[in-house]
Amino acid sequence: MTKTTKKPFSLSLLLTAAFLLIAMYVYCIPVKAATTPAAPKYYFLNVATGGGQKGSATLIEFRSKYYLVDGGPGNLYKGTRDKIKAIVGGTQKITIEAAIVTHNHSDHIGGIIEMVKDTSTFTVKQVYRPKTTGTSVSQNYINELDSACKKVGTAIKPLSIQSMEPLNLGYGVGVRIFGPTLTFNQWKSKYANLNESASRIENNLSMVVKVYTSDYNNNLIILGDLHYEGLKRAIETYSLGSDPICKSLFLGDVKYCVFGHHGARTSSKNIAVELDLYKTYLKADKYIMTCQKTNIAWAENYQKIVNGLGANKILNVTAGKWIVNSTVK
Repeated sequence: MTKTTKKPFSLSLLLTAAFLLIAMYVYCIPVKAATTPAAPKYYFLNVATGGGQKGSATLIEFRSKYYLVDGGPGNLYKGTRDKIKAIVGGTQKITIEAAIVTHNHSDHIGGIIEMVKDTSTFTVKQVYRPKTTGTSVSQNYINELDSACKKVGTAIKPLSIQSMEPLNLGYGVGVRIFGPTLTFNQWKSKYANLNESASRIENNLSMVVKVYTSDYNNNLIILGDLHYEGLKRAIETYSLGSDPICKSLFLGDVKYCVFGHHGARTSSKNIAVELDLYKTYLKADKYIMTCQKTNIAWAENYQKIVNGLGANKILNVTAGKWIVNSTVK
């Protein structure tokens, strides 16, 4: 009988077999494609109460992260806080990636001051605010905000005039913060003939916030408390110059536009001029009002705006707790 000699086991054969198995797995098992996140959601919060009290706060949600533009009045902060908690859901601490103050008036900056202080409910990572101000009252709000941020470790970035601060949220979604067009004293000198109050000048130096969404057709622009003079100046500064990128970012397509100065008593005798600015440069699918439409002091201008732009284009946050995109809640 002939004795058979066993050949030693080949390591190269083992490696070849392993490679083939891996290749079969890679090419035969379908790979799950990355999921494109849902479009940004905009929550226009009702921070107003009766008697003409007003304010503004817009919560932006994208990829399970949250950003806030203005925070309503400080004395009504609990209501604003509870609305945000209801939107986010759960009992966990809420992180605000960035809070943006359009200008330093109490019905915009006050709620953000309280939010920064409220470390049991919120962590605010970054605050952006205008560098320029004109009154001691507004400066006091700035000092209080800066002090609160420093105490809890929140980064704060004052934005100079005509600055354009970008925030990239991913997936073609970004925020651009357009700084005040002038300093307080520059405005007071340039428009001395208007004889405006200090408060109105500060309104007209509001920062403008634009959310642009390349793949979602869901752009948003928030105009702070701009009256018609401030809106006209902002358009001239950022959109009618020679920079095509700036023009596209500031205007371009707009689905939602939060009215300057809450959408009422915005221009008094010049309501026709202001309506023309909106019709010409800020053609939005929906315009958001944050004032009490039933208050007599605002009613006349409110109706003029509705008549001028069309009732189907106007959404008023005081109709409910908040508006998410175009739906009243």
